[in-house]
Amino acid sequence: DEGHKRKQYNLSFCVTSVSNSERSHTLRAQLLLLLVVITWAANYPVSKYSLEKMDRFVFNSLRFVVAAGLLAAIYFARSQWIRVEKSDWRNILRAGFVASVLYQCAFIIGLSMTTAGNSAVLMATSPLWTVLLNARLHRERISANMWFGAMLSLCGVALIIIGSGKKFEFGVYEMVGD
Repeated sequence: DEGHKRKQYNLSFCVTSVSNSERSHTLRAQLLLLLVVITWAANYPVSKYSLEKMDRFVFNSLRFVVAAGLLAAIYFARSQWIRVEKSDWRNILRAGFVASVLYQCAFIIGLSMTTAGNSAVLMATSPLWTVLLNARLHRERISANMWFGAMLSLCGVALIIIGSGKKFEFGVYEMVGD
């Protein structure tokens, strides 16, 4: 009967087609992100253990050599040289000095003075310090959202400390290390 013909619906728009190449690329990216998280998480206990076995500056020097070798290998395997403008070198060197030398020395000295767990909790406050330093150095106004985020971060750190069973103290002895 003509009136009762079966209707056919095209449901192809409901099916998402993902090629094997895209799936493979996504999986690779996710595994690399997982590797970053594991490496970052292992940083504190491995560094703390290593500091018990060797001088903190020797250890930090070894970290620099290993990191430089690894980054150079990755760079030369995957990239082409990009010319850096002469005017950019000052900013690059300044950022490299702060991020690599000052930060790493402060990290290792601080880690040698407290536990790996305390160091990780203290590092969790770094977004707060970044906002405050940026406001001070660049005379930028801190928005309400930034204050909210900073306070939320600080509350999270406080909850971690309280949840660990330790007292929440801030004084001369805590500043020097425990």
